[in-house]
Amino acid sequence: MVNLNTLVHHVCEKTGDIHIPDVAAVYAQIIAANDGKYANILLLPEYNGNEVFADLLAWLTDNFGGPTGIPIMLTVFEGGPYADHVVTQLTANQILQVMAVANVKWLRFFEVKSWYLAHSQTFPTAYVATILAFCRTNNLKVFWTEYKVDHVFQDIQGYIAGFEDIVTVGFSTNSGELEPWDGFNLVKGLFTHWGGSVQSWYWETRHRLPELAAVNDPQNMPVSWLIRHACLCRNIGAEVIQFEPYEYFFGKIDGKASQSLAFLHYYLNSAMSAMQGSTVILQTLMGEWQYGPDKTDIFWSNNPIEFAFGAQPPAPDFFKMKEKNAVFCYSLGSSSLTRKLWLKLEDVAVQVVAKAADTAIGDNVLRRESLKAEVERIIHMYDVLAPLWNTEYTYANGSPCRRRIPGIGDVVISAEQSQGEDFNLARTLIQVKCKFYPRSIVTSQV
Repeated sequence: MVNLNTLVHHVCEKTGDIHIPDVAAVYAQIIAANDGKYANILLLPEYNGNEVFADLLAWLTDNFGGPTGIPIMLTVFEGGPYADHVVTQLTANQILQVMAVANVKWLRFFEVKSWYLAHSQTFPTAYVATILAFCRTNNLKVFWTEYKVDHVFQDIQGYIAGFEDIVTVGFSTNSGELEPWDGFNLVKGLFTHWGGSVQSWYWETRHRLPELAAVNDPQNMPVSWLIRHACLCRNIGAEVIQFEPYEYFFGKIDGKASQSLAFLHYYLNSAMSAMQGSTVILQTLMGEWQYGPDKTDIFWSNNPIEFAFGAQPPAPDFFKMKEKNAVFCYSLGSSSLTRKLWLKLEDVAVQVVAKAADTAIGDNVLRRESLKAEVERIIHMYDVLAPLWNTEYTYANGSPCRRRIPGIGDVVISAEQSQGEDFNLARTLIQVKCKFYPRSIVTSQV
């Protein structure tokens, strides 16, 4: 099995929304997070959607250090948002112009077959052949990613015949037609060189119902989910993994890395493939939170020591915090009904706490009930009996489009206990049973 050797991070400039003050500083933060683990670290530049080539060329000239500077993967063929034309289809001459001002190592075809299929247009096979021949002549590689799967990857096999050694084909996790695990295995079975485009757009794809509009921002996707997708891709033999969007990992204006970047690379660099179950549940609750007390008025934690009920009083620091409510998760232990490692059940405690307020007697009890109802609503979204996220379509492999917490096969509320209130606090402990597969959490590949 070929080991993962190339990581690619999307970077972008969008007038009035996203600005990178120092591209070299962003690249340096990625290099630091990689800590020497993977040999090739590239940036994937995008300037205002790459709609105006002259603007892209000027930005690359000014910010990427020249032909020996930051190594990049250049998008040359991209579908985009329009129904009548693709947003990017660079000529060989335009690619040469970029190579004169930037360190181009790879070219990217981005979800173009999917675009032509969605808009019922004839795919330009002659253009693809021209660019592949150009890559052969100029010692470049191609990363071709797609999200549609209806004969798309089988068609790509024909388009790249004779160039299989320089083309790596990837599955994009924003696909609504397969889950990442199935998509990665699909391309693995079809191509000698394969990889994945791991995107927080996965979250948006599965939150397109009107009632979920308030939480469908890709920024809400738990980093534990993205880590799980990336590590699945790595564990089964991907050579290239590309990540997007930029703003999921970096500040929109200051270019400073978020914790998501550090967490992602920590797990990619280690033998672990997933965060602990209680952390995944906590992050899922945070991402989906809509109807309970405002998310900013909740203290979120997966450290049970911060609150101790029963014989010990609650930690006094909670009373000093500005948040009036708390949700925290921790493991109650795990078991294996089969007494084998391939399947385990973990009990996760989700404790909701509401402080007494001066505004109204019993207000904390009402908030406690609201917290509890929202936790139960979210957990139910992900159990096997929950409504599907798409009732008009089934996945390409025939399975229903149910919501999934990556790495956890099923979740169900199994008990509610320790409900109580006093002059200071109202609280409830909700017990969530999680089914997971331990062998998929740790890999020997380090």
